[in-house]
Amino acid sequence: MLKRFIKWCDNMWYYYKYFIIAYIILGSTAIAIVYQFIERVIPDLRVGTYQVDLTIQERSFLMDYFTKAAIDVNNDGIVQVGLTPMSDYMQLRISIANQANSMLILKQDVFTEHAPLGAFASLDHIINKDHSSIKSNPEVIATNRKTGKKHVYGVPLSDNKIFRNMDLPESNLYIVMLRRDIKIASENQGYFDNAEKVIKMIMDDSI
Repeated sequence: MLKRFIKWCDNMWYYYKYFIIAYIILGSTAIAIVYQFIERVIPDLRVGTYQVDLTIQERSFLMDYFTKAAIDVNNDGIVQVGLTPMSDYMQLRISIANQANSMLILKQDVFTEHAPLGAFASLDHIINKDHSSIKSNPEVIATNRKTGKKHVYGVPLSDNKIFRNMDLPESNLYIVMLRRDIKIASENQGYFDNAEKVIKMIMDDSI
């Protein structure tokens, strides 16, 4: 019986070995994909960086710093910050339109161009009496072209004592929060709550 089974295996291998190898490779790949999907960590805060070149150490520092204020909105037991680099202008437009990120780190010229267009959320409600230096900074205030009202739309990272010690490649970087879309599902509001917490922390560390 054993000899017949061994002979059958030999015949199968001789005639179908390439199919067997292909099935093994495909099966292993499928298992790996399913495992990564199940074990993946979904960020609790999504931050996009547009045309900002950061080293691995700087990216790690930013994520650790943001994690101090963010909370676990996914209930997966870990606070994770995702940094998404963008170099193409269309990527930036798409990120703003579909709110793929709740926060953006931009150069000053990009901030100045988009703030009056209502692309970013007003930060007026986050500012308190201790943030007078931010509210009096004309570079962070823009007049919304639709409403004609002035709002604070961003925070310059150069004013933050933590970022000053980082020696970032760009000295004129701004951090902004995207507007909450009323169509956003309630379970996704936590991402924007985290963005507010992080921006308030940055403001507090800029005093």
